[in-house]
Amino acid sequence: MAYCVNCGVKLKGNPRKCPLCETPVLLPVNHHEEPDCSGFPSRRDEPVAAFDKDLWIKLISVITAAPAILTFAIDYLMGNGIDWSLYIIYALGLVWVWCASPFLFKRNIFPLWFAIDTFALIAFLFLVERTSNTGNWALSLAMPIALMVAVIVFTLVSTFQNKLVRQLQKPALVFILAAVLCLSIEVFVDLYRIQLYRPGWSVLVAIPCLAFAVILLILQRRQWIVNELRHWFRY
Repeated sequence: MAYCVNCGVKLKGNPRKCPLCETPVLLPVNHHEEPDCSGFPSRRDEPVAAFDKDLWIKLISVITAAPAILTFAIDYLMGNGIDWSLYIIYALGLVWVWCASPFLFKRNIFPLWFAIDTFALIAFLFLVERTSNTGNWALSLAMPIALMVAVIVFTLVSTFQNKLVRQLQKPALVFILAAVLCLSIEVFVDLYRIQLYRPGWSVLVAIPCLAFAVILLILQRRQWIVNELRHWFRY
């Protein structure tokens, strides 16, 4: 039986406050029920399987090593030496690095494994250049474009993870970075081909991208529009 802590009156049922002095009553909902003394838990928690990083790395290693060995053997036995299989081996090595790098460390440190992935991509481009003997395009063309793409992807992921932008600012940032990427690619290509930048297709892509970004940023300042969009798209 429960009693009021203020006046001592006996309480019946599950009142929210004392009927005499109106002091709030703090009682469990079913205080009159007998406690469960069976010794068994009332519910069973299902075990959550932890992700096995070592197993994943071994699996990726087998998946990439098997076709690499097979293509190398076919190229060596049926051709006049090692030729086309090198490109496949380089690509499979790049796939291995991209799939395994996030799980090589105890903690998932995004900047670290993203830097490893970027370095692996640049190394892949240089290996392809050296194998194909098609000129010095990796350093002057491929590497700047790869670094620009890496910077843009890193900026997007870091900005979204740290929640530095909100709602309509997110697509606006995507449009802005898309415009920057298109302009950068045309600049690098023109400098590689003719050593001179001539604005062309990238400007036609960048102008609508920047226009959309400006519109979204203006709409973000109108909170009632943001609320309506959230209602329409249920986010």
